[in-house]
Amino acid sequence: MESSLEIKRSFKNLSFKNSIFILAFSIFIITFLVYSLATFFIVKHSLDTSFKKNIIFSQNLFTDSIRNDILTGLYSELFRKCKLFFDSGRLESLQVIDSSGNVICSFENSILHDIGFIKTNIYFDENKSQIASTITTNFSYASIKEVLVNSIYIIIFIVIFISIILAFFVNIMSKYFGEPVQNISNILQNFSIEDIAKGMLPIRTSFIEIEKLNLNVSKMAENILYSQKQLVQKTESEAIAKVASQVVHDIRSPLSVLNIYLKKISTLPEEERVFIRNATERIDDIANNLIHKLNKKANNNLISKEIISLLVEKIVSEKRVQFSNKNIKFITQIDSNSFLANSEVNSTQFQSVISNLINNSVESISNSGNIIISLLSNEFFIELKIIDDGCGIPDEILQKVIIGGISTKAKGTGIGLSSSIKFIKSWGGDLKISSKINEGTIIEINLKTSELPHWIPKKIQIQKNSSLLILDDDQSIHDVMNHKLNSIINSNDKINILHFKSPEKLIDFYENFHKNQSDKIYFFLDNELIGYNLTGIDIICKFNLKDNSVLITSRYDEDSVQEKCKRLGIKLFPKGIAYYLPIEII
Repeated sequence: MESSLEIKRSFKNLSFKNSIFILAFSIFIITFLVYSLATFFIVKHSLDTSFKKNIIFSQNLFTDSIRNDILTGLYSELFRKCKLFFDSGRLESLQVIDSSGNVICSFENSILHDIGFIKTNIYFDENKSQIASTITTNFSYASIKEVLVNSIYIIIFIVIFISIILAFFVNIMSKYFGEPVQNISNILQNFSIEDIAKGMLPIRTSFIEIEKLNLNVSKMAENILYSQKQLVQKTESEAIAKVASQVVHDIRSPLSVLNIYLKKISTLPEEERVFIRNATERIDDIANNLIHKLNKKANNNLISKEIISLLVEKIVSEKRVQFSNKNIKFITQIDSNSFLANSEVNSTQFQSVISNLINNSVESISNSGNIIISLLSNEFFIELKIIDDGCGIPDEILQKVIIGGISTKAKGTGIGLSSSIKFIKSWGGDLKISSKINEGTIIEINLKTSELPHWIPKKIQIQKNSSLLILDDDQSIHDVMNHKLNSIINSNDKINILHFKSPEKLIDFYENFHKNQSDKIYFFLDNELIGYNLTGIDIICKFNLKDNSVLITSRYDEDSVQEKCKRLGIKLFPKGIAYYLPIEII
């Protein structure tokens, strides 16, 4: 049993060169043996057929020669002819009897190999009515046997001779074909991946396929090294991005509160209000710029449903930081009904387009000025305008700039605007430009409104006489939600709002007091809670709260978060626009 397993194992572990040798040699030998055996049987059949025809012819010829001797009674002459015929060596036996059954002559050897007795009659009349004599012969098969044996010897000799030649030829062929592949296998085992990537493989061959294999192995090694490098960089970037994202998460919460209350402050002098507003915008800009740089989406060709206001805010924040040394004020005017307006675009390309257009506006402003970014929407279209009070573009140059190949910048190529138009049209939108010299330029972008992304709730319905549990580790979000809820809830609704900063306390409250009334409880949950391993997603999954909960997080735009919420059926909402959560009291 063990020996059979070893044989099987040895066959499985054959080298490429030996496999070629065994396969080619076996095919040649089997083909030659089949051909030789077929030839042997054809020759044998031909000899048998020819031999039978010859002996019948000889029998008839001998009968004709002794016919007159028998009919005339010349038995001495008959005996002589019989003796000559028998001594020819082709017969094993010969017997002639008369019509009475008497033996006229008989000759016989020890019969070893024969083809059977052949009888021929001689008649007295032409009508063959009366037998005069019967001749019985037994021809020898020895001559044919000798020919066949000699043929077998010749075939065996040829097989051995051809096998030796084939073995020599196939061995050379297997080396010629197999050694380059075996060399590549040895190199992959013994050489470092850096040497392989540099193409330092000592392989010499005249086969184009082997050369291509060699090149592909080198390219594969290059790709492996590149992937390893990218993996290291990605790991480092993800670690940095995670820290940065947490920083932004912590900054955005109090900023959202400040921004809301800034609109309500009327007791402070105008100068102080402007100072506070600028300070909060600056902090918001730094946070957005940081997360924009460290958390770019990987797929630059993916078209997805995007909330346009969030993308615009990111770019404007980035530009405030980028051009902080210029006396240019960036003003965003987003309609309160347009914060959730979204369209199907490529996020990366869209942000590049807006960035490029704002850069053009900055370039058109010599000393100081304003750039207004406004956003309006309805159920069909989103209107985004970029308005500057720069130098403007002459009419004769404007059309050339749109087509491409000319630029208003000293060192520009003019391809930025034409590329932007191409991108916007690919998303089903259009771009219009109007400009006046020394007054400024207005760029109007129109995009098709699409349905909300799957992870955005279209409407959150909260029943009267129910409880709303809000979980976030940051007090500022609780303040934002209080401000939002106070604007839509009145005392008659009898909705009990409970705030939690600890997931354990929320779980304890839910399990001890309201477990039997789960249909009357709603949850607004943050996903990441500082100091706790438990996340908002974990709580939703643990108690199956997906139908009456919303995950409010600043990491809404991360693919991993969106994919997980989609898979689990969890509603997701950006924390930066939490104030605009579509809540309805029923």
